[in-house]
Amino acid sequence: MILDFNYYEWQGKLLPLVRLTFEHSGIKIPYLCLLDSGAERTVSYTVIGQNLGIDFKDCPVEQVSGIGIAAEECHKCGEKIKMDMLAYKKEINLFIEGYGNNPVPVEVLFLIKKFDPSSDFTFMIGRRTFFERFDITFQESRKKFYLKPV
Repeated sequence: MILDFNYYEWQGKLLPLVRLTFEHSGIKIPYLCLLDSGAERTVSYTVIGQNLGIDFKDCPVEQVSGIGIAAEECHKCGEKIKMDMLAYKKEINLFIEGYGNNPVPVEVLFLIKKFDPSSDFTFMIGRRTFFERFDITFQESRKKFYLKPV
């Protein structure tokens, strides 16, 4: 079985976005997510986790850094610089359209940072856990990507 997806337009660009349904404690919510082959970890925001009913008080906290999710603009030069931030770690299930009712467990780092829907993706799906469960082929020229369960 190979799942076939078209890129979605987001802020004037065609990107490898996929609608995934996340589940925790019986709450299921679909989100449009970026498949980010350059990210090691899957990240989201605490407000998204709270929408899924996650109580973060017992979740381990990790320090996170990286361009994009943890970058701030330098006041003097305007360059993006890496900043460390904290995130809660939690494993939750996701479901992929066309993959039936097969839950895919994924470890998510929920950033302790304000979510801005005008500039932030709800989830950025990184290589650890998700990319280990699928062979993923990006066809940039066709603005498509494929997921093949391994």
